[in-house]
Amino acid sequence: SLPAILDAFLEWLKPRRAPDTFEWYRYRLERLAQRYPKLSASKLTCEMVEDWVDEYKLSITSRRNYFRAVKKAMKWARSRGLIAKNR
Repeated sequence: SLPAILDAFLEWLKPRRAPDTFEWYRYRLERLAQRYPKLSASKLTCEMVEDWVDEYKLSITSRRNYFRAVKKAMKWARSRGLIAKNR
């Protein structure tokens, strides 16, 4: 599931980044996991991520950061063979 992939990414990330950086990712990715709690990670689309980000009133920079956090997590999952395709 998407939440399981995001949790795995955060577990991997925690010892490799500063606490503030880890929290930066955790905050955004937990919000995504709450939005799509039962979704398979391989079914996540760009449109779904855009719809999720659109739910918040964010500045251009904050929007970019939300997208960046998701992209990093999905790229990590793809590199570990946890998802077959990075959409």
